[in-house]
This record gives sequence, C-alpha cells and structure tokens, in this order.
Amino acid sequence: MIWERRLSAGYELSDGNTDAERIFGDFLINRNRLRIDEWTLEGSAAQEYSNDKKNTQRADGSIRYAYTFWEKFYNFYRFEGIKARLLPSTGVGYWFSDTETLKLLAETGAGWQFEFFEDEKEDLEPVLHARGFFTKKITENLELGTDFYYFPVLEDFGDYRFEGEGFLRASVAEHVALKIKLEDQYRSKPRQGAKRNDLRLISGLELNF
Repeated sequence: MIWERRLSAGYELSDGNTDAERIFGDFLINRNRLRIDEWTLEGSAAQEYSNDKKNTQRADGSIRYAYTFWEKFYNFYRFEGIKARLLPSTGVGYWFSDTETLKLLAETGAGWQFEFFEDEKEDLEPVLHARGFFTKKITENLELGTDFYYFPVLEDFGDYRFEGEGFLRASVAEHVALKIKLEDQYRSKPRQGAKRNDLRLISGLELNF
C-alpha cells in the first residue's frame, strides 16, 4: 500500500496600478493498493483582496475511488463539489504506464452536472467525462506533469467545460518542494456576465508527508 499526502500554500502581492493580495492553498490525500483499488481526496481554495476588500473567493474539492478489474483497466467513481456545481460521475480508465518515473492514464465515463447560483438555478444535465493524466520525473528532484478534464453536455456538445493543470515540482528539502502550476478553466457557454476563460499562474511551497 502506498500513501501520498501533499499540502501546499502560497501568497502573492502586487503593487502599483493594482494593489492586490492573494492567499491560496490546496491538499491531496491518496491511498493506493497497487492493482487493487485507490482512493483520492483533494481540494483547493483561494482568496483575493484588492484595496482592502475581498475581490475573489474560490473553493473546490473532489473525492475519487477506482478499483482494478483487469490488468491495467480500472473502474472509477468521482464526485466533484464546489460552491456552484455538483458533478458525480463514473467510468473506466486505463494505465498506459505506472512506474516511479512515468505515470500516464486516460479515463472516460459519464455523469450528471448540477450548477446553482444565488440568482438562478439551472437544470440537471447529463455530461460525458474524459480525463488525461501524465507525470514524468526528469531528475530525482524535478518532476513535471499535467492533468486535464473535458466535460461536454450530452444534449448539446457545443456546451462543454475544460479544466486543465500543468505543474513543475522541484524538491528543495526532504519533505518540501517548490511547485509552480498553470491552471486553466474554460466554459464554452458561460452564464451571463462571466468570462469563458479563467487562467491562473500559481507558485508556492508544498509539504509532503
């Protein structure tokens, strides 16, 4: 059995034309019984202040369970919950590579997406679920990777959501690493007043234990 626990946090400050502070953090807990089953719990939160006022607040999280049913094939169940969206889904995945230096998998499945807001309430929508995950250790202390999801609405493939993350992790001590990641969230048909794309570059320290 392999346990992986990561906790990271960071702080950003800008001054000049725009005075802003941003505090963010995320965590991941993973328990993996190789070729049997796997549990993953993860979440993140961010708070931004501009001119001493709260400007942006975001929090999300997900829980995922997968079990191997034949060699490198596995079945997964995933539940994503945030302030404005619930998305339970299930499907099948395949490990193309699962070694210490290279991990590569693909998943496909289906689920239900329910979004709600203070001023409006949207209907429950069936969505497809597609995921690609890749990590590669360049050296003993340097790792890069990407994790992306694609959720098209079954009733309207022109309405879809994309979430992607690319990261670079450099170990600076036995249990401490510097992590730089680029997050992108894209919605083809955002609700009124919202932008289609939300891109963030984040850097911070990560604690592994």
